[in-house]
Amino acid sequence: MRADQVLIEHHNVLRALCKDITGKPAGSAEREERVDDLLVELDIHMRVEDDLFYPAVAAAGPLVAVAHAEHRQVSDRLAGFLRTTPMDPAYEGQWQAFVTTLDAHAEEEERDLFPPPVEMTASWTGSGTGCSRRWTRYGRPGRSSFAFRSEGPVAQDVNSGSNVRELGQP
Repeated sequence: MRADQVLIEHHNVLRALCKDITGKPAGSAEREERVDDLLVELDIHMRVEDDLFYPAVAAAGPLVAVAHAEHRQVSDRLAGFLRTTPMDPAYEGQWQAFVTTLDAHAEEEERDLFPPPVEMTASWTGSGTGCSRRWTRYGRPGRSSFAFRSEGPVAQDVNSGSNVRELGQP
């Protein structure tokens, strides 16, 4: 699997987490737990993109600058949500603003940078092996719902550790 495909698959993991969180009652322990899972996944994802992918496609110039700016927007929206208590009338609006910003960023990235619009540096050509090593290094054992097997990434239930589905499969 190519490294950019790994990132697309992880976008889907982030989207699924957001959908799951949206379906949980505000202030519930289950929702807060899933938000914690999202924070771990989002941190890992942004680190991999910022440290590996964006430098590898640096020749795309303005597209990479836009992607970095969008990461800041996602972080700002997330901060707004995290500062809002579940009892605040603005809570759901802050959540929806974050989800919308995150999804817009992922869609733009998939449209404009996947497949890469420029020749990628050697660190990102071929398989997603380097990406999977970075995911493992950035992740905390038992917390990331994005795991790797030799044939590619799979989603895992963070509580039981069992595979939920093969990513990219219906």
